[in-house]
Amino acid sequence: MNILIFNILKKIVYRILMKFLNFLKYRLIFLYKYKTLKNFVIQNNEFLILPSSKGIYKMKRFCPHQNAPLEKAFKKDNIIICHWHGCKMQINKKGVRI
Repeated sequence: MNILIFNILKKIVYRILMKFLNFLKYRLIFLYKYKTLKNFVIQNNEFLILPSSKGIYKMKRFCPHQNAPLEKAFKKDNIIICHWHGCKMQINKKGVRI
């Protein structure tokens, strides 16, 4: 019984550690390659208004993949990259493309 509980705890700790390391990897890579979002406005606690080289765009405040808040996302030209897991979203006049 003790061995079974130990194995379950070991798997849980391993999963938590891997999620943390994955988050850290994305964070360090994107901090090196891309700029963080600095110029944005939150409208009605639901949308972000982002200035870009091709205009001003409005998009939802949360990532469509895992609902991460995009205030700390990274930006390169018209591409927004989620800071939690690296989901890339391209912004254009038709909307956001994932």
